[in-house]
Amino acid sequence: MTGNCVKSFARWQIRCAAHPSCMELFKQMVQLKLKMTDEKGIKHEEKLTKEEQQRFEQLVSKLAPYFEKINGTAKP
Repeated sequence: MTGNCVKSFARWQIRCAAHPSCMELFKQMVQLKLKMTDEKGIKHEEKLTKEEQQRFEQLVSKLAPYFEKINGTAKP
């Protein structure tokens, strides 16, 4: 993991600690992201099956409110 990824993951662990389901969804998303990303950090979504691509999109959608909160872009 790069430095930014480690920092991002650490922030997620802190924010999701009170929400176990959030952390589980985040872990699933990271696993899929790692599967589709090459050693240079470039995403290749075609590495995922259609089902995995759909699951990834679902996870991103479910986690969006948490991303907004962490990034400070959530609407009050």
